[in-house]
Amino acid sequence: MLKTKDFFDTMIQTYCARENPGITIDSVDQKQSEDYELQYVQEKIVLKADNPFGAILGWQRALNASKSGYIRENLGRRTPRFPLRVFEGSANEIKEAIQHGYNAVVCEPDDDRTPFLDYGLKVILKLQEPLDDWEGVTGVWVESELIEDDEYKTRIEMLEEDLARWEEWAQGKCDLIYQLVHGTETVWVKWFLDLCLKAKKGTTLAFPATCPDMLWERFRQTLDLIHTPLLVAMDRDCDLSEHLVDHGFCGGVSKNSKPQFFLN
Repeated sequence: MLKTKDFFDTMIQTYCARENPGITIDSVDQKQSEDYELQYVQEKIVLKADNPFGAILGWQRALNASKSGYIRENLGRRTPRFPLRVFEGSANEIKEAIQHGYNAVVCEPDDDRTPFLDYGLKVILKLQEPLDDWEGVTGVWVESELIEDDEYKTRIEMLEEDLARWEEWAQGKCDLIYQLVHGTETVWVKWFLDLCLKAKKGTTLAFPATCPDMLWERFRQTLDLIHTPLLVAMDRDCDLSEHLVDHGFCGGVSKNSKPQFFLN
């Protein structure tokens, strides 16, 4: 996380050399929390942050407040809207991803995790089979298997068993992100909502932003009944913008790649 603090300091110095934003940095700690606070002192916006990732989000909010003139509305202490902001890209995209508000990365088991860990990013491993190497790993990402009904069990029963198997294996080791990738329209929505009711503590269910529209309608109807954390997978390929993922999400950290982004 110290590397992220150094990167943040350089980013601010570069920006302030070009602009006069009317923003000063009071302190940036090295806590796990990403909360940040904006105050207005002697005609300047003052930023305090619990860690560098929160500082980047706070800096963007302060810039928006300064440019729009709505300073009072943006003052006070805030917690990031999306606690987990994951990108799936290469080590060459780390600085761009951090600058745009991401705090975690999805890696393959054979990828070198060191560059990501050096910046304090949370590492999520994408797995197809259980793994014994947990150094620096925050969680695992698992996609549902393509299954067919058998003589004794339906597909949803087999999906529930698959989820339970991964939950039992991950318990006490790391968090589990389980993505339902099979099924279509009405059946997929029913399966996903059933898994929401079956998932245990420590499990997050992921789904694509391009899921059937009826899922969003069901969410509006049953949101107060869903206690399982959900994570939206955003698959975008567009150029960079000034917005961060925690405010006006735009997607894309490189015009030459097609990374995926996940917001929880």
